[in-house]
Amino acid sequence: SASAPPREAAPGLGCEEVMDGLRGTFRDGLVADAVAIERLWPVVAAGEGDGRADAAKDLQSIVHRLIGTAGSVGFTEISELGAAVACGDDSPAGVVAMAPLIENLLRACRRDALA
Repeated sequence: SASAPPREAAPGLGCEEVMDGLRGTFRDGLVADAVAIERLWPVVAAGEGDGRADAAKDLQSIVHRLIGTAGSVGFTEISELGAAVACGDDSPAGVVAMAPLIENLLRACRRDALA
């Protein structure tokens, strides 16, 4: 029986092009994430008020998303800083200890957004 001619692979994106696209999409969202963290952090750090629990929940949601996505697309520092923030507690001492981590996370987000 005659065999069918081999099929040519459809042109498409290679793995590196796909990763570049994912990195670009992640990088595009970093500015919005930094702005959201800057808005939420003072509410969390204040340690009181009706909006604090919601702000803490929203902040942790952003941080957890950053941990997973940043690590997946090669933004290791953001992932590690996010993990350190996520491990913090919301006691007064925990919030004080978290402040420099938040600043470092914001610095890394701003830097990598422009990379």
